[in-house]
Amino acid sequence: MPIEFSCSQCGKRLRVGDDAAGKQAKCPSCGAVQPVPVADRAPEAAQPARDNSQRLSPGDNVSQFPSGNVPRSLEPSDNPYAAPAESGMPLGGFGEPSGPRHGPAWERNGASIGSFLATVKEFYLAPLQFFLQMRREGGLGAPLSFAAAGSMIGFSATVIYALLIQAITGQNEAFREIPAGGPERVGFMIGAVIGSCCCPAVIGPLIALVCILLSAAVFHLTLTAFGSANFSYETTARVVAYVVGSTMLMPLLPLCGFYLSPVAQAIYCAIGLAHAQECSGGAAAAAVLLPAMLCGAAGLTLLFAVVFMIGA
Repeated sequence: MPIEFSCSQCGKRLRVGDDAAGKQAKCPSCGAVQPVPVADRAPEAAQPARDNSQRLSPGDNVSQFPSGNVPRSLEPSDNPYAAPAESGMPLGGFGEPSGPRHGPAWERNGASIGSFLATVKEFYLAPLQFFLQMRREGGLGAPLSFAAAGSMIGFSATVIYALLIQAITGQNEAFREIPAGGPERVGFMIGAVIGSCCCPAVIGPLIALVCILLSAAVFHLTLTAFGSANFSYETTARVVAYVVGSTMLMPLLPLCGFYLSPVAQAIYCAIGLAHAQECSGGAAAAAVLLPAMLCGAAGLTLLFAVVFMIGA
């Protein structure tokens, strides 16, 4: 009979064949390697004989077979390294089983600096598990507030780095008017940084929230066209919100963070949609990249039209 036990790292319910007792098994969810517990086995004489002569036909299910006579094809895999086939549980994106969704720390523990940092850690260290645990419903308030917090930090970091570069290189006329090395210059720079951060801290998150809702609508519409939107628009918007809130922290990396952020957003959106909407990775990637490609093609067409009109 199969042996069931919980992963010691992530708590996921695993199921293996009885011949795997005492062997090392790898959790398909978190990758932790652990020994398979030895289960108490009933005497062989007390076990009903297995009838392997039965074969599945359309409409068959486990409940219609007598105890002990379930066809081999319906039983769990005896391979301890295979993902457990949980009865009645739909498969998630990339073939992962969809289990209970408890949500990230931002939703479990409430909005705080600690839960924000914990959510970012969950997102970057285990993105697949993050989207497998993300709630599909529950309102957009929590994910949008997380995105607003991340966007506020990202926009502020971008402005601060830009001001520092302008101050060092002297590209800004206002900086050149202040005496070099004087206390006035230091005070001016501090005031410029504080004043410049106030605008991104308010306007930046608002722009990000509008872009999240519009992008999610486009992605969901594309998934619907592909027949891969298995859940509501709210699920898609939640994915985009958590992706934007986490990747908007990349501008904290000097020089390259600002340019890496949009690339990371596209990659993580595709991963998140595949797991949250339980669709194929190809459909999720197409839903993210196809609108961008169409917008790029439209922009190039408009540019060529303008150049042609000017040349004519």
